[in-house]
Amino acid sequence: MTTSGVTQTFVYGRGQRSTLGIGESRTGAPGSWRQGGTETIASTSSVAFPSSGEGNDLYRTQFYVGKFELSCPGIPAVFELRAYRFAGGASVVHPAAAPAARFCIRMPRGAVFTLTGSTAVSWSNGFTIPSQHFSTVAQTGYAKTAAPEFHFAAKNKLLCGTNGLPTGKPRQLVAKS
Repeated sequence: MTTSGVTQTFVYGRGQRSTLGIGESRTGAPGSWRQGGTETIASTSSVAFPSSGEGNDLYRTQFYVGKFELSCPGIPAVFELRAYRFAGGASVVHPAAAPAARFCIRMPRGAVFTLTGSTAVSWSNGFTIPSQHFSTVAQTGYAKTAAPEFHFAAKNKLLCGTNGLPTGKPRQLVAKS
C-alpha cells in the first residue's frame, strides 16, 4: 500500500488450501535438498491478521514440517522434506517498497473491496526450512476462505493489480493515490 486513507485486512480461513514445495534428497543432509514436487495442505482453523494502514504487508502463517525416508528393497533410499499439516500462527512482514502495479480501478470514499476466486503470487522462496538450508515455492489462492479486504476512507484512491485488474487475476494488490 502506498497511500493513506486505506486500511487492509486479511483472514486465512479454515479449509483454505496452500500449495507448498517438497524437498528431495539422496542423503537427507542439510543443504542437499532440491525441489521435488508440491503438496497442497488445507488449514484446520482460521487466522485473522491485524488490520494495517499505510505500508506494505506480506502475510505469513506456519505449517508442520517433517523429514521422511522413502525406501524399497533393492532401491536406494530417498528423503523428502514436506509440510504435512497446518500449524497456524500469524506474522506480517513489511517490505520497503510496494510492487509495481499498473492495472488500476478507482475506489470512492466508503468503498470496500474484497478479492476472492483468484490466484495469488507463487513465491519462489515462500516456504523456508532454515535448519535444512532449503527454500521452495509457496502459493495460496484468494478464495472465500483467504481474502484480502481494502477499506477506503479517503476519496480518489486507486486499487491496482501487478498482473491484471483487481477484479480479475491481479496476483498482488496495491492501493495508491
